[in-house]
Amino acid sequence: MIVPTEKAYTDVLLTCRDCGEQFTWTAGEQEFYHEQGLKNPPARCGPCRIARKEAQDTNPRRPPAFSGGGGGNRPGGGYRSGFGGGNGGNQEHRSAPMGASTNAGTPGNGGGGYASRPVKVLFDTICAECGQATQVPFQPRGDRPVYCRSCFDRRRAVGQY
Repeated sequence: MIVPTEKAYTDVLLTCRDCGEQFTWTAGEQEFYHEQGLKNPPARCGPCRIARKEAQDTNPRRPPAFSGGGGGNRPGGGYRSGFGGGNGGNQEHRSAPMGASTNAGTPGNGGGGYASRPVKVLFDTICAECGQATQVPFQPRGDRPVYCRSCFDRRRAVGQY
């Protein structure tokens, strides 16, 4: 029977593509790269990788795919470490005159991960059943009745929707 042998990794000196400084690619990092199926050694030193990632995250033409905290013990740190991240997109809805959109096109609403979803536009209207003021996520056309949440749920429960 053949027993698989572990490959012996040794520290290697590499030259950073960005700053030209030499950095050590440790045996542990090499083993991690091998386990992850990565074929090429890192092209940048740790500080240049961090600087490049921060520059990519702040580029307005490129939305950040995954932003978040540090990456634990993984080389390169931070990749896919969190989904939230970002700097906005979590604003509350504001009241507006009937039929007007809210927060549409508000500057500074960017962000990363789930927080970068567009702000939901709500329209003010009057419930056709109880007469209460309510907000709905569509613009009422006037040719069909519009109900508040409680009246709509009640009608759905009895099978009218």
